[in-house]
Amino acid sequence: MLNVVAVAENRLGSSITVTQDHDDNYLMSTTQSQSLSGLYVKPSVQYRREDGVQTWSATIQESIERYNRAEYDVENPAYGVNFQQKMPRATLNIGYDAVTQSTRVSEFTDAGNFSNATTQQHTQALTADWQYQLSPRQSMLLGGSLQATNYDDNRYADLNNNNLQATWQTLLTEKTSVYAGLLLNTYQTDFSGDLPVAPQSVGGYLLCPPNSGLISSTACSAVQFGDGSNATMASGLQAGLNWILQPQLKIDIGAGFTHVDTEQRLRVPQTSVQFGPPIDQNIIFGGESSTHSQSKLTTLKMDLSYELATTIFGLNLSRKVQPSSAGSLLQTDSVDMMMKHTLSEVDWLALNVLYENLVTLDQQAVNALLVDRSIMQSSINYTYLLSPTWQATASVGYKKQQNRESDVGLAQAMLAAVAINYTPKEWKWK
Repeated sequence: MLNVVAVAENRLGSSITVTQDHDDNYLMSTTQSQSLSGLYVKPSVQYRREDGVQTWSATIQESIERYNRAEYDVENPAYGVNFQQKMPRATLNIGYDAVTQSTRVSEFTDAGNFSNATTQQHTQALTADWQYQLSPRQSMLLGGSLQATNYDDNRYADLNNNNLQATWQTLLTEKTSVYAGLLLNTYQTDFSGDLPVAPQSVGGYLLCPPNSGLISSTACSAVQFGDGSNATMASGLQAGLNWILQPQLKIDIGAGFTHVDTEQRLRVPQTSVQFGPPIDQNIIFGGESSTHSQSKLTTLKMDLSYELATTIFGLNLSRKVQPSSAGSLLQTDSVDMMMKHTLSEVDWLALNVLYENLVTLDQQAVNALLVDRSIMQSSINYTYLLSPTWQATASVGYKKQQNRESDVGLAQAMLAAVAINYTPKEWKWK
């Protein structure tokens, strides 16, 4: 039997976007708003090679950002590599991404820990999944990911987020399918800062660590620079339904249960102190201590898409567990809505709205931020195709934050931006 090998097709694309934007309250202050204007230049290059069985793709992007406040000037690169292997009854996907962004952007949907200068968040993620067709109506998915997030400033907690999942899906009808899966996530959060050193009682005497302060007639307290970590395992079940109600209306509804088990470790350098009479002992302060906490969470999700001739509408509702730069886990409830309306062959309008409520889920770590806040951000964008390779976009936006953990009140900001994008025709060769 003669094996026919398809000739691989190669594609090389590129683009560059120049954006000017303005934020009238970039630190989300409730009392003293300060504005920030920035010019972004974002070139990117994309490569793709496909032969019908294997597909390779890679992306390189740079974001050169310059502001009217020089302390925010920064370069934020991003890289990505993906591989796909198609087999008679299975598909294998492997991907790697490395993204750098400013905490001024990332922290708005995390702990809200903004900085008055550039601090970068560096995230690397390795993902893999294997989809296998058990029968014409049944399939299974095995997947996992390794993700590490690091910050340039130790006011933010570095994160490791790893997960495994196994999902089974069966087709009930041509328009309906159900799925069920097992999920396992591990989170590791490392943080540093001033950690407490406990006093000790020897022979009926309460002994205070060095440089401690008396907080009552019978107790003392001290802090010393140390470090800590939260190690969490979250395991659970999830089930759901995919339903094509109409050719243009699709919905995915899912629910699950997650058990969260967290162990917090605190490490303070040991200090040896020699006490005189009547104790006459050498006492060691510091060392390592640990605490343990558990919690349960019901997870939810709903994805809805509706497509008409000129309008696309999408809605996502979810409740999930999210590791945070605050140094602990967050329960995040979110509503994410988008709509795109085509005005003509050369222009369209897009609306995006995101609302999230974020609350600390596990026991608050020492030196970690207590998170209890809600955020909302929205934007309206108008895009016009100047030519097959040039397009212009103008947008206005609004964002707000209700910070309940410190009772600082409501902060609001208005945003505006204009952007020009140039995307030349792809180069193709075999």
